[in-house]
Amino acid sequence: MQIGRQAARLLIELARLGTTNVVLVGHSAGCPVIVEAAARSTVVTGLVMLGPVTDPRAATWPRMLRQWVRTAVQERLWQIPLLIPQYRETGFPTMLRGMNTSRWYRTDHAVARLAIPVAVVRGEQDVIAAAGWSSRLAHAARTDLTTVDGAAHMLPLTHPEAVVEAVRDVMTRATFAASGEPTPSGPGVTPGR
Repeated sequence: MQIGRQAARLLIELARLGTTNVVLVGHSAGCPVIVEAAARSTVVTGLVMLGPVTDPRAATWPRMLRQWVRTAVQERLWQIPLLIPQYRETGFPTMLRGMNTSRWYRTDHAVARLAIPVAVVRGEQDVIAAAGWSSRLAHAARTDLTTVDGAAHMLPLTHPEAVVEAVRDVMTRATFAASGEPTPSGPGVTPGR
């Protein structure tokens, strides 16, 4: 399974770096990879899932393509020159293999088995990480869903402040979870997460 191989490669790199207490951030098809890595590791202490895929009810190629088109028209044109070189370097066959693998991975089932803090963040106009699917995923992860106003699927490019906020939130929750202390409430911390 390609997701398993990618997760293993990620964990090899983390081991090489000697890192501990790691919060992994994944976007789109990267979300299944970080979930799988967390399931295989004790150094991963939190996850931030941005525009997560794939809703099992939308896992057919026609549905995935419709979601992609409906989301792409919501994106900002200035992203095109940034994304095309990345897509070209990755290659169309590799992208198709990755999409094909992630459409069968049950991210919701895998994240439900984790006992670490998770943030699920989607753009308001994101049809790929649709509201219903993202809400079900957040529920499986025992967290709240964060929806970023005005954002579509590429929210790491268009709304980086929301990404930073989610990372800080998960880092705070992971730190308190490791210490055994209750998570504090107040500005910047969402109670009950």
